[in-house]
Amino acid sequence: MYGWDGWMECYATAQRYAFAYALAAGMAASPQSGFAIAQVAANQATHMTYALTETFRSPQFRFHQFPVTSPLPHIVGGLNAAQPIVLQGYPSMLGLLAQEAAAGRLTIAPRLSIGIGEPLYPSTRERLSRAFPAAPVQNWWGCSETSGLAMSCGAGAGMHLSDDTLIVELVDEKGAPIAPGQTAAKIFVTNLFNRLTPLIRYELSDQPTLLDEPCPCGSAHRRVADLQGRHEENFAYGDDRGERIIVHPKVFTSVLFSEAGILDYQVWQTARGAEIDFLPGEAPGDAVDLSAVGERVVHALAALGVPSPEAVLRPRPELDRRHGGKLVRHVPLDHPTARRHIESS
Repeated sequence: MYGWDGWMECYATAQRYAFAYALAAGMAASPQSGFAIAQVAANQATHMTYALTETFRSPQFRFHQFPVTSPLPHIVGGLNAAQPIVLQGYPSMLGLLAQEAAAGRLTIAPRLSIGIGEPLYPSTRERLSRAFPAAPVQNWWGCSETSGLAMSCGAGAGMHLSDDTLIVELVDEKGAPIAPGQTAAKIFVTNLFNRLTPLIRYELSDQPTLLDEPCPCGSAHRRVADLQGRHEENFAYGDDRGERIIVHPKVFTSVLFSEAGILDYQVWQTARGAEIDFLPGEAPGDAVDLSAVGERVVHALAALGVPSPEAVLRPRPELDRRHGGKLVRHVPLDHPTARRHIESS
């Protein structure tokens, strides 16, 4: 919960690098439609991104909200009508929109793309850059409780932490600070601006990697790499000796997103491996060799010590999205939706 001053600062912090890029690039509002911004994400006020855009819409800043759970043709049609200069949304949906643009069904020419709410993987960046060559891709990391934790500026890799509005502590499993180049086990966040709901060392399970090199933009704020997941998405298996083997989401990402024919995916942990649902591509040469990809996943799991692993790949017309529309790509056995999936398979 935010007071009005805190809510305004939350919005300004979240948009600071987008505004800076827009000014530097000479992006101007249309006299007819204002500064058109399209967002494809959640459609509930409990999600900060939705609430912020609804609060600050105006004749000058025209926000077009498209629920990510809407049928894809409906979203494409709405975007074609809106012709946004800025396109922002969940990366899992932005990747699909890039394919729609490549197929000629989506006919927009944004000047800036922004990923919000989910991890932004390199393969999605590449698809967006090819589909919208005039639109640099920025990334935004935050949560409703703390506002914007970090944003990319577009000048260098990674995202700048909001060191002027938050104290963000990147720590290991024991709570000790990590060094540059290391990946945090969790973070502690203390806000410096929200007087209505002060948070002191609020714990989040996100696992950012701290970067050390200075950014070409000149900002002194610390930087982190694009997030690859949180520890709730780790899979735990038992080996032949009864020891726990932890499999990080990167194990699946490195295999599956290296396949041009896999637009996006969702991995459901099984007792001995994984069931993998994926969205197939449409371009020539996008055919996926299910056996070969499955063998690569099996090999990666076996290399970590998972005994006799199995992997099954299935093309799907759509992926299972939880309440609010976010895509959980890696679903462990103890996830609330795992049992429902197993029973319906």
